Amino acid sequence: MGKSGCPLRPKSIAKEPCQKQVLVGPARFELATSPLSGVRSNQLSYEPESKIIPLLCNHRHKNWSCLDRWAHLGSMCQNPPMVGRLIALYNKYRLQKLKKQGLQIAEDCRLITFPDFGSEPYLVSIGKHVTVSGFVSFVTHDGGSFVFRDQEPYKNVRRVGRITIHDNCFIGIRSVILPGVEIGPNSVVGAGSVVTKTVPPNTVVAGVPAKPIMTVEEYAERMKAKYDGHDQEAWEKDAKAYFLSRFPYPWPFENS
Repeated sequence: MGKSGCPLRPKSIAKEPCQKQVLVGPARFELATSPLSGVRSNQLSYEPESKIIPLLCNHRHKNWSCLDRWAHLGSMCQNPPMVGRLIALYNKYRLQKLKKQGLQIAEDCRLITFPDFGSEPYLVSIGKHVTVSGFVSFVTHDGGSFVFRDQEPYKNVRRVGRITIHDNCFIGIRSVILPGVEIGPNSVVGAGSVVTKTVPPNTVVAGVPAKPIMTVEEYAERMKAKYDGHDQEAWEKDAKAYFLSRFPYPWPFENS
């Protein structure tokens, strides 16, 4: 930690002045641009007096890789920023280990929290520009056969399948993707969905089990119709203050 109380940063990160800021916990930290691109985990070194937190998740920076987006885990739990940084480095190590085991995932994906890739990560393939929201599970085998696979008529019966998510998809929070599912490009999976069947391209699915509810084009038009604009500068400067000004508490807030 530097004297300012800010986390340390890899020496290889560019030192140019940052253009964006975001609030993390009790302090404001500047954002580097794609700070960990090309940095190998075994080459990380740190310098004191750094004022940049390089592993911050900011949804407005679409060009960041999934490896740049995990320090928010610590801040979401009200942990000090360094804790979030350590979680981020650990998750980077976990992802690299899974990729060595055969997990396919493009570098420009967003992983909001670290997903559960199951016991066969080599059966999960995720294309480019995919967001996997928090607490998503990839289930590549059906463990329910445990109940009957020792019985003679069903001896050793098992269901195993590859999960494929094509380019430009969004997987909602706490979704579960089951064996053999293929999610077509430009598709959206709603929060809490259990996806049991292949999703066609350009489709929004939701529910348990997940079913098509509209096309992505219809979804976009509905959101556009409800969009009332926002002040991008105010949002980036202080998101909490901006959103509370637009959506105030329904009754007085007491911080206990």
